[in-house]
Amino acid sequence: MKTPLVSINLNAALDQLALICRGASDLGLDLLDAIRVQPETLTSQLDQAANSELLLETRQALETAILAAKPNEDTNSEPWLNAALVTATDEAFPEALREIPVTVSILLGSIMEVAAEHGFDPTESSVMKRCLAVMGVAGPFVEDSGSDMVSLVARIDLTGLTAHGVILRVSPRLSGALAMKLGAQALPKSGHAIITATGYAFTSYYQAMARVLFGLMVLATQTGQSLEALGERLFQRMGKDSLAALR
Repeated sequence: MKTPLVSINLNAALDQLALICRGASDLGLDLLDAIRVQPETLTSQLDQAANSELLLETRQALETAILAAKPNEDTNSEPWLNAALVTATDEAFPEALREIPVTVSILLGSIMEVAAEHGFDPTESSVMKRCLAVMGVAGPFVEDSGSDMVSLVARIDLTGLTAHGVILRVSPRLSGALAMKLGAQALPKSGHAIITATGYAFTSYYQAMARVLFGLMVLATQTGQSLEALGERLFQRMGKDSLAALR
């Protein structure tokens, strides 16, 4: 970790994170609004067998991704580059499920970049588990305060949860989000522009939620307050239910 700052304006920092959290789903929800599609329509694009296979593919992809993951040493990389790569997989792997390993790997890499930007070493086991926890948010097509993500991270050290254990917890959420992404791409009206926008919204969302989590972790180091306590304050400032009420 970087050396903590001597003093900070905590309320201002939390307000900034609240803005990031509120805006995380904007691109995805705006896209659905533009094509006049409800989130439920996206999930109906895949049948039950495909969804079950998607969950298994997602879990395996996460296991593989953490073994292959390395921090991105290109300090000049930009978030849009990762988004573009996810979009490129849509064309490189026309069969829907074949894109999952590449998409998951790129998503994890983009989250690791955010961790590194905040002064954390993404190759450390504890940081990697937190990167995986970001995958447990709802996805860009559903509003999510991030409370489940923060609650999971707060439990990792308390329970000694392994990376495999984190994967088991987040893979159902991530596979659900991936199902919506694939559903958007499978719509009859999904031309190249919509597919491109879907890929960008998908990666941008996870990077934004990673900034919320690692931003809270930095504040925890700077203030000496617990991650859960800061999460409570963040969600209260967003007008969301507390972590305790969500358990």
